[in-house]
Amino acid sequence: MRKRAPVLALILALVITAGCASSPPRAAYDALGVAAIAVDTGMKIYADRVVAGTVSQATQDAVRKDYGIYQTVMADAKIAVDAWFAAGATPTLYPTLQVSKALSAAATVQLEVK
Repeated sequence: MRKRAPVLALILALVITAGCASSPPRAAYDALGVAAIAVDTGMKIYADRVVAGTVSQATQDAVRKDYGIYQTVMADAKIAVDAWFAAGATPTLYPTLQVSKALSAAATVQLEVK
């Protein structure tokens, strides 16, 4: 668990700061962008470990599954934010569920990449 705490703290800090002093649409795009960068960076490091043979097959299977889920919900979140922006970006229509799912999936992938 100690190895996972810094990753979660980093993702949370980046997401929070991405939303500061921005318009709501910009903050939504920034939050998704920060999550994507965190996952991409983690996956690059993870790929190096797989090539080096230090990752078990069970972990590879879990990461593959979680990364697939992440890709799906991230795409859904982007569609939701795009639609929200096109509709005028009113606070009452903020796609909280889709963005939250995408950020949760990003954190899950990062947790599997130990």
